[in-house]
Amino acid sequence: MVSLALGDIQGNVLQGYGFPLAAYLFLEVPDEGSGRRFLGEIVGEVTHADQWDDPPATTTNVALTCAGLRALGVADAVLRTLPKAFQEPIRDRAPRELDDTGPSAPGAWVEGLGTGRSHVLVMIHPYSSVHVGRAPRDDAPAPHGGRGDRQLVGMLELRPGPSGSPLERKRRLERRLAEALISSRSR
Repeated sequence: MVSLALGDIQGNVLQGYGFPLAAYLFLEVPDEGSGRRFLGEIVGEVTHADQWDDPPATTTNVALTCAGLRALGVADAVLRTLPKAFQEPIRDRAPRELDDTGPSAPGAWVEGLGTGRSHVLVMIHPYSSVHVGRAPRDDAPAPHGGRGDRQLVGMLELRPGPSGSPLERKRRLERRLAEALISSRSR
């Protein structure tokens, strides 16, 4: 039997969390150094697959696109070995493979989503609405026409600026996203 090093595997890889809320941040990496620094800073916050006695207040997981790997300096020779579906931007593949047409067509997506600018996906899942402020109404409209328990927040850039490091900004964004999630569901 194979033994897995669960502390080295992201928790959402082996099973879903089943948490009632989620926020998705798509980040653009302006240069290899900024992207690698951000990943180095956030790695300690990524939820691993070890069993929990009690669920954490929030989970954080990270995924990279092919364009993201390229922005981080992965050689084209390596990228060409990855599945073709991973190499092709989802914006190009969605209408053909997923039947994303009409209101779900890529033209209706948030600007930059599914393009070569979508490099890193940070997924934040609060355990319950208690962890993000107050309980949402059951009849609240779904933000962006999607499911009411999911929120796409669009594209952000990983460039240090006057508002702090990318990790500090990510933490502030988590707080604002949680507030926005609840706010959009209480309208």
